[in-house]
Amino acid sequence: MAVSANTLFHFTDEKEKLMSILENSFYPKYSLEDISNATPERSIYRTSHIPMVCFCDIVFSQIKSHIDFYGDYGIGLRKKGWGISKGISPVFYFPKESISASFIKLIGSEIGSKVKAKSERIALRKQLQNFYKCVKPYNGKAFNKKEKRLEDRLFYDEREWRFVPKNFPVVAEKNATTIALEKANNEMQENDRLMFKAKDVKYIIVKRESEIPDFVSFIETKLIKDFDEKERKLLVSKLISVQQIKEDM
Repeated sequence: MAVSANTLFHFTDEKEKLMSILENSFYPKYSLEDISNATPERSIYRTSHIPMVCFCDIVFSQIKSHIDFYGDYGIGLRKKGWGISKGISPVFYFPKESISASFIKLIGSEIGSKVKAKSERIALRKQLQNFYKCVKPYNGKAFNKKEKRLEDRLFYDEREWRFVPKNFPVVAEKNATTIALEKANNEMQENDRLMFKAKDVKYIIVKRESEIPDFVSFIETKLIKDFDEKERKLLVSKLISVQQIKEDM
């Protein structure tokens, strides 16, 4: 049985958010992330805001637990024909005591202690911070959107992939302000939308089967600007409910 999917899934907890994705594609935004496993002990970046759109690379038969944690609405897009061509890539998972974590921490420390020229330190740290956009702890705490609570989570099981805008830096939580983050999120929405076409979509997942007619109507009336009639019919054909998924598992 395959352990890697040919689909990148993105889930959300609200019907309106999925409709917004269908109408506007994906808007990257800053997400607060724990990257302490990959950063030196004294680094200000141990908890940072990362610009991203995240996906999971999970085979369809194993997707129930992901739905139960992140929400009942989602979209699945082609990994090879769309995701990889857009620069989306898997994250690097770092267990706290792993040798890989010690290697990347050492690089961060030695930039400060062994690179004497300030301009070179700044340039190298910028590249290292870009790498931090693609790291994730092996496990940790995460907020369950459905249960509205923090839970222990084995992040490695999610097989996360990310789209990370190149022109927006990692922002240390210590240095972040709500106003600055909102401004950056607005700029990303204007300049770094992650676009897709109807042919890139493999699944549109809604919570209940009874909601499918609402989404059919939405696709046929609200998506006229970006999708022609043939493309809208293709999107309608991709609709499936969580009820159907759970019944077939």
